[in-house]
Amino acid sequence: MPVKLAGEGRDLSVSAGPAPLTPSEGDPTGVMAAPLPHRPRSGWHSANDVCTDRLLTLRAEGELAKTAVLQRLSELQRAIGRVGDELGDLRPAVEQLAQSIITAVENGKEDILTELGYLRSDYTRLTRTLELLQSGTEDSLRDISSRLDMLANAPQPRPSCPAGSTQRPDGQCYMCPALGVLHTDNNCYFFSAAPDPHKRAEERCSEGGLGHLATMTPANREFLYLLVGNQVNSDTAWIGLSRPMGSAEWVWNDGSPYGPFTDWPNGQEPAPSPFDQCVSARTFQTDRWFTSACTDRYPYICQVAATSTAAEP
Repeated sequence: MPVKLAGEGRDLSVSAGPAPLTPSEGDPTGVMAAPLPHRPRSGWHSANDVCTDRLLTLRAEGELAKTAVLQRLSELQRAIGRVGDELGDLRPAVEQLAQSIITAVENGKEDILTELGYLRSDYTRLTRTLELLQSGTEDSLRDISSRLDMLANAPQPRPSCPAGSTQRPDGQCYMCPALGVLHTDNNCYFFSAAPDPHKRAEERCSEGGLGHLATMTPANREFLYLLVGNQVNSDTAWIGLSRPMGSAEWVWNDGSPYGPFTDWPNGQEPAPSPFDQCVSARTFQTDRWFTSACTDRYPYICQVAATSTAAEP
């Protein structure tokens, strides 16, 4: 309400303080809503009265706040008491758990020490076994070395070739078909005493699996003349050299090049002829080549490579 100060011509509006709280506004006890003691007043309130009323209001509010704080502290103390009780209940369980852990550690320590003892014993036993094995291994190695020396110095069995074959220095066994004669050039040679024309003789060599008419070289020259000279009824045999009609070139039947080796009488090669010319090996008076008409009939010499197999121990 407005208060007029004495001696001044103006009004000063001074609030008499907030309105008292009702129970529905947060004062469940109704203390703060209680009216302040009434003092009879006459006329206008003085400024001191207003301040006094305000202080009384604040004091009442402080008392209420103090009461609320004390109530909250009491609740906290009760909660702390309950927590303490619960901790007291847990303490025996914690102590029991700690003791169980200590006991388990002690028992585990004993088990570990026992296992270590077993390991030491096994290590000692294995070390001794290893020493024995090393000693036995050295003796065995010396024995094996001695046996190897004996085997190395023992006579070795010579590999053998199948019956009917011939072993060469290369360790291979060379064999000719039936009636074939093996030469050092590892070819087989066959002498046929049945006379045939040159072309037919070549065909018979091929058909019989005996290769072709022989090709004379410095390596087999003496051998071929020996085959011819050993025959009773002939001193001539076809070999695989010929020259076609009208040609100046001599040709070996197996495709070997002609020359530089030749064996013509007096070293003179025959002149070309209008007819086919075929060559025979002749041993009459001297070993030489002679030309004849290819249709003439003579014995012949076939040539085929020998088959080879490894010698068996």
